[in-house]
Order: sequence, then C-alpha cells, then structure tokens
Amino acid sequence: MTPLFPSSFEEAVFWAFFSLFLVLIAWIGRAQRALRSKESIKKRESDAASSALFTLSIIIVTLVLGYARIGVLPSWLFYPGLALFLVGAFLYLWAKSVLGRFWSIEVRVLTDHTVIEKGPFRLIRHPMYLGQVLVYIGLLGMALQSWASILFILIMSSIYYGNRIRIEEKFLVAELGNAYLDYVKRTKWLIPFVW
Repeated sequence: MTPLFPSSFEEAVFWAFFSLFLVLIAWIGRAQRALRSKESIKKRESDAASSALFTLSIIIVTLVLGYARIGVLPSWLFYPGLALFLVGAFLYLWAKSVLGRFWSIEVRVLTDHTVIEKGPFRLIRHPMYLGQVLVYIGLLGMALQSWASILFILIMSSIYYGNRIRIEEKFLVAELGNAYLDYVKRTKWLIPFVW
C-alpha cells in the first residue's frame, strides 16, 4: 500500500495544520462557554451535542478514509487543500469578528440584536458555515487526498447545515421580523450546497 503523504515533511505539515484546526475548535468552544449567561437572550434549545457529534464524525470518518486510501486523489492537491483550509478559516474568523458580541454557536438573539449586513454578510447569509465547510474540504478532503472524504463532508454538511439553516432562519424571522426578511431579499446567496 502506498503511503498517504509523499514525504514525512508533508505528513508533519498536515499534522501541524490539523493541530491548528483542533486549537481553533477548542478556542471556539471556550469562547461559547464564556458567552453563556452574560446577557439576557432569547434562544432555541442548545444543540451543542449535535454540533460536537457532527464535527467528531467528520474528523474520524475522513481520517479513516484518507489513511485507508479510499477514493485516492492526486498528491498535488495537498497544498491547494491547505490553502483552502486557510481561506475557510479566514472566512469563518472574519465573519465571527463582524458579528462581534452577536456571535454564538447557539441559535440565539440578544435583547438589542440587529441584522448584520457588513463584511461577508453583504454577499452570503451564512459565511461562517461556508468557512467551516471549506476548512473541512481543504484539510480533511483535499490534503488527505480522498474524494470519498470530500463526498462524505459534502453529504454530512448538506444534512447538518441545511437543517441548522432552516431552524436558524425561522428563529431569526420570528425574533427580528421584517428587518431579517428584508436582509433575506437582499442576499440571495446561502451556502452553495444547501438545497
């Protein structure tokens, strides 16, 4: 069986990026815990467990598919995959910084919540979800050189984010009313894989 990475250098680079990915996940989780009970909010029941299960399944299944050499892609996709990971991480962090104190991994609305329409939100209604999918595809699909991993990521993301977006948008319309409906009319772009 051929090794997953062409050299030990690429393998070290992959695991360095993977470690960065885990640090980012831990930082997001810590930031979310710090937000709890800081302000009075209206929120939907927390789905932290389903979010953790989704992320864990993406990580485990794609690593297994990559290392089992299932759905092998050309090794030259390694560095473009890492670049796509960085683009996705940048998009996620940019959107998070634009949201500021309105950011949360839970579906919630603060008492003085307003619709954010600047930064990436001018063009895409859910840039953070798109950023996350690009991170997964770049690192756990292209860098692992497995089209089976990419397919798994796309299927799972379509199901998970598709459901979450439907819940989130219904909640935001109920809480923010016409302000959010007007925003929806101005931004037709959802994330590309949501039907």
